[in-house]
Amino acid sequence: MLQAIKKRLFPKGIRRAADNWKRQCFQRVTRKDLVKAIRRMGMPDGAWICIHSQLSGLGYLVGGPRIILDALREAVPGCTLLMPTFPFAGTAEEFIAGDPLFDPVRTPSRSGMLSEVLRLYPGAKRSLHPTHPCVAVGPDADVLIDGSECALTPFGPDSSYGRYAQSPKAWQFLVHTNATSIVHEFQEAADMPNLFLPDLYTARGLDRAGREQRYSLKIHFPLLPLFVATPEYVWFPDYALPFPAAKRNHLVNRMKDKAAAEAIVRRHDELHRAGVFREAKIRESQLLAVEVAPWRARVCGEVRESIARFPERYDVAALREAKSRKELITT
Repeated sequence: MLQAIKKRLFPKGIRRAADNWKRQCFQRVTRKDLVKAIRRMGMPDGAWICIHSQLSGLGYLVGGPRIILDALREAVPGCTLLMPTFPFAGTAEEFIAGDPLFDPVRTPSRSGMLSEVLRLYPGAKRSLHPTHPCVAVGPDADVLIDGSECALTPFGPDSSYGRYAQSPKAWQFLVHTNATSIVHEFQEAADMPNLFLPDLYTARGLDRAGREQRYSLKIHFPLLPLFVATPEYVWFPDYALPFPAAKRNHLVNRMKDKAAAEAIVRRHDELHRAGVFREAKIRESQLLAVEVAPWRARVCGEVRESIARFPERYDVAALREAKSRKELITT
């Protein structure tokens, strides 16, 4: 009743304006705030940093989202920043069905506001991959980007993500989210069953000279392979990284198999103690830096064990049945 009265007295536009005013007055975040927090996490100079963020949880960014990128470059000298700039928000299968022409210069990113800011950042270089392009800026941008459009799979060894994930320089920088595309590279590294649709697909894109090129590639089976059997089906990002705290608590509460839930939390805590995970906080927003190599090795090893232990759970029919029974656990 009180909520209904509030909505009548304060329409949506007024509430939004009031929320914006509150953020600007009481939840201001400056570049200096970010630099200080990032330095506390101790990512090494020259790191390759892949960024994922939930900007709404960070507060009012004085100077706009770009200050996150500027702060990282100031706090971690010589770093190279990387983000996905995928041109679709649904599935790759749906995207390719429309026979789009990917233009690395003009096609906007559909991977979030900050990825579009990095795409337009001075000196940034975007890959030519027609379905899963990345953008990078920094001294090693060419190493990550050049030739990655020829990768047969979007997260395989020759892709930007594959090159990144296999490097000891790789770090993740997460702003109040665990929604990171690197889990797709983990899937390929762990050789998850039914990861790709059986056929090769053709996608079109422009090269650096503006000429149309055609690429043969594989695309992911929509939705279903993104779950790990524990034996309960857990959404891969939640399985790999139960972060931030609210998401971790929600995952534990949703899982019926408490031993499996405890194993996920225990792995997270062990990697935290080992310095693989490094947290900082800005007001209510949690930041996390992740050293990719040891995290990747641990998660991929456990996924391979899951595949060997529960092979029937990775059957497409079993996944579809679990989905129809609403047994796929996401947070």
